Amino acid sequence: MKINNYLRHSPKAVFAGIIALALITVSFNAYSNWWSSPATDSVDTPPVTAPFTSNEDATERSIRFLEDWVKRDPENFIVYNKLAAYYLQRLRETGNLAYLDLTSRAARASLAIVPAQRNTGALAALAQAEYASHNFAKAREHATQLTKLDPGKSYPYQVLGDALLELGDYDKAIAAFRQMERLGGSVNTQARLARLALLRGETSLAQLRLKNALALALDLPVPPPETVAWCHWQVGEAAFAIGDYETAERHYRSALTTFPGYYNAIASLGRVRAARGDLSGATLAYEHAVRRLPDPTFVAALGDLYRADRTSQRSERCAL
Repeated sequence: MKINNYLRHSPKAVFAGIIALALITVSFNAYSNWWSSPATDSVDTPPVTAPFTSNEDATERSIRFLEDWVKRDPENFIVYNKLAAYYLQRLRETGNLAYLDLTSRAARASLAIVPAQRNTGALAALAQAEYASHNFAKAREHATQLTKLDPGKSYPYQVLGDALLELGDYDKAIAAFRQMERLGGSVNTQARLARLALLRGETSLAQLRLKNALALALDLPVPPPETVAWCHWQVGEAAFAIGDYETAERHYRSALTTFPGYYNAIASLGRVRAARGDLSGATLAYEHAVRRLPDPTFVAALGDLYRADRTSQRSERCAL
């Protein structure tokens, strides 16, 4: 039975790419204090960790409130900055690219009112939006500016290192992440160091870094549900990459308990179920993931599972 490569054991290179794409998940947290949690529907999985309180509705109400506010007070750059933070959060939580455009618009509107020299929050949001849009050169340019405007903070070096890494400037990226580490350890720092370890082929060190990131996230005074879930998911991806499916599934389930409806963990749970031979369970998980976010990768994996199921049924009929 032939199953899509995405559903089978993935190599270290694929895992490194997964981390690169997912870094937007925690990258804005260094300078934003506005958090929420997601929708409540989830794959049928038993609790593994204590669930966090969901306040997605409150987040959406806050967004509507701020959008109404800025209509009445279009020169209020602080409101635009808060909107940009909320939009980035919803981008991480839902994968809906509409929030990416909204982030960019809010950040640019803020910068049109107060320039970057006195408005680093808007510049940081714009750099993140550019990074998420794969405009890595612009993200690098704005991150470099941030390192000069806010040199004592770690987040500019985080954004800079991310952009440099995507542009293939590894030596400068490593220097940026090391400077980020010197300015203070955090979930973000550990995630970046994990990625560097993977690029060097140091899988065990990468796993340790990701577990450190999870511990730091859980140790925060108010652990952000989406960040904790992301860390669980990444630890699960590390385990999956070396064929430890049991550990991988445990962390995917923990991510879903912490952050119900988290589309990345739902899809990864489907992938690990497929790897363990549970095609019906894998299909159910991917159907749920596609309902949450019709990502082309998820849709392709689901189509592959449907084909595998039809092949299996034909084989069973022939055997009879």
